[in-house]
Amino acid sequence: MAPALIPQVLAAQLPHVGGVRWSTRHLGASDAKRGITDQKVVIGTPTRVEVEGASAYVIVPATYTFTEKGVAMRAASQMTFTLKKGAGGWLIHGWTWTGPKAAKAAAK
Repeated sequence: MAPALIPQVLAAQLPHVGGVRWSTRHLGASDAKRGITDQKVVIGTPTRVEVEGASAYVIVPATYTFTEKGVAMRAASQMTFTLKKGAGGWLIHGWTWTGPKAAKAAAK
């Protein structure tokens, strides 16, 4: 897998991991209660790519921004993905988010 292709593979699949929009599946139930809106995740260029045959392991920097009760919040973290190559190309088989809790975003 060429490292240049990884952001395209992740961007195409990330919103639908597990067949459900991941932000809704993992965060949506409690978002309304906490006043969370304007969620966005931006992934960067991979910092590590390991490929062995039809399996790959990819680490990317990730920044999650959102608004909580009117306050801009930010969490700089990293995401780790495992991918498998099938007949239709590379597919995400698992992922994890690693980083500190979100904090107030710096004023612009």
